[in-house]
Amino acid sequence: MRTIARIALLAVAFATATLAFGWWSVAGVGIFWGLVAGPGRHAGRTAALAASLGWLVLLVVTALQGPVLRVADRVGGVLGVPWPVVVGITLLFPAVLGGVGAVVGRVIREGKGKRERGKG
Repeated sequence: MRTIARIALLAVAFATATLAFGWWSVAGVGIFWGLVAGPGRHAGRTAALAASLGWLVLLVVTALQGPVLRVADRVGGVLGVPWPVVVGITLLFPAVLGGVGAVVGRVIREGKGKRERGKG
């Protein structure tokens, strides 16, 4: 249950940062998550999932306000792919940004810990 709550709160952070600062802030939130997440190798996966969920919520809210699927269909027509591929890429983008950001944050945190112990 703690994992679900953690992912939900992180998804809110990704969505809020995106609304406030733009898409590039997804990497920043991911880096922050990697710096503060506990030890382990799941920080990247958790951030990737949360970033996609955050953007999915933004996409659903936008779809309630306008013709998102029609736009996705037209963009897909230009690219020669069906609209679900466009939506999938839209959700894959924040997953990559957030996940890689979290891994970078974790590497920074672990590197700092090694230097503090005198091993770096």
